Amino acid sequence: MKPIKLSQFPEDTYIFIKTNKRKEIFDKLEKKLKFLTRSKSIDSGALYDWRLGFMIRKSNKKVKRYIPLPKLKIICQEINIDIDNLQPYIKEIKTSSRSGVIRDPKLPLKVTPNMFSLLGHFIGDGYGGEIGRSVYTNTSKEARDNFIKKLREVFGNVEYSTNQNHPNYVSVSKIVPKILKKYFEIDDFRNGKPRITENIYKAPKKYIIEFVKAIIIDEGSVRDEGLEVG
Repeated sequence: MKPIKLSQFPEDTYIFIKTNKRKEIFDKLEKKLKFLTRSKSIDSGALYDWRLGFMIRKSNKKVKRYIPLPKLKIICQEINIDIDNLQPYIKEIKTSSRSGVIRDPKLPLKVTPNMFSLLGHFIGDGYGGEIGRSVYTNTSKEARDNFIKKLREVFGNVEYSTNQNHPNYVSVSKIVPKILKKYFEIDDFRNGKPRITENIYKAPKKYIIEFVKAIIIDEGSVRDEGLEVG
């Protein structure tokens, strides 16, 4: 199956590029425009921050600045480069400000049986909505550990956290379920019967097996009526 490229990621993806490549990109943009302030499509203040990789708050604290994917696409068009050629130079990706990051993402993302397994886990006992944290729940520590292992095998160094007050929960970077939902064309993992899309049911048998196994691990059974589980 074809890998998922950076250009195919959700539009609310935010990107941090490695220093040398970031400098090269903005040097080319400045050379074309003469001054970064001459950009008609992007605020000049943001361009300077993105080139530096940070902004200075009033407290003189440096805050890392990520480039929104739609803006990076515009910059790449301006300097005539393919955004997907930047994949080896992407240091971090994330979505909203406090949603957790993926460091050293494995771009392009290979669509593997483990990715299908992660999708099954999110459908079975996960939550990846627009509001709140993205979480996976399971009473088995082994199942939670395997979930984290698969996350990192598929996506890279995914930021996650646990809470001693909710030991069965694993909170993960929100960009993970967002990518899965966009690629598999699933609107919401919270629905009682998520729609099984073409990207799922037309996948090779070994991929579907891992998908179903993950749901069974979380829910105990899979019934015939749509994707009713439990």
